[in-house]
Amino acid sequence: MERIQYIAYNWTNKPDKFVTDLGTRLLGKFYNNPAYSKPPVTEEAFKESLQTLTTAIGQVSTRVLGAAKVRDRARADFEALLTSNADYAGATTPARPDLWESAGWELTKGETSPRPLSQPATNVRLVDGQAPLTLEASCDQQPGMYGYLWRVRPRDMPAEQLAKGFCYRTEISRLASVVIGGLDAEVAYCVQCAPWNDTAPLQWSAAVTRIVQ
Repeated sequence: MERIQYIAYNWTNKPDKFVTDLGTRLLGKFYNNPAYSKPPVTEEAFKESLQTLTTAIGQVSTRVLGAAKVRDRARADFEALLTSNADYAGATTPARPDLWESAGWELTKGETSPRPLSQPATNVRLVDGQAPLTLEASCDQQPGMYGYLWRVRPRDMPAEQLAKGFCYRTEISRLASVVIGGLDAEVAYCVQCAPWNDTAPLQWSAAVTRIVQ
């Protein structure tokens, strides 16, 4: 699975030159682009707003009275046009960073390397821990996982609580094993595991039960 890039919207924190360069790039690549035949902002309106902003930026450098406020207003207006066009581009060509880039948009630095989908844990095992009132849980390791979540509950938990997804404790570990402590003697606990790497909803394994000694 790939985590695609997105059109960047963090123009507010960028210098004026970045914004005007982006606008100039869009005039040359986004407008009259076959992939984007109906931009919500006309080319004429976009060009006029960009020119207004460019002029206002130039006046700031001359220290004209009130020039900074005029620049701020012109930039806010232009950023609103950028946002409208960006929303349109994302909806018209969803999940197509190649087309966004060819149209001149600034993209986020999203991860595009393949990442495997997490699967339910296999071969979940429970043994007595080395310390009293602990259990050691383990499962087969899955490549590409960030971590492993472990869900612990007493075997005799009431059915209505089970139906609501209640559990006694949730542990998380980087490795495919964990020590679960603070348990009660002579109580049977059920343990489930879900490998995780942020690519899909958690998928819990079948429950494995053991009585704490």
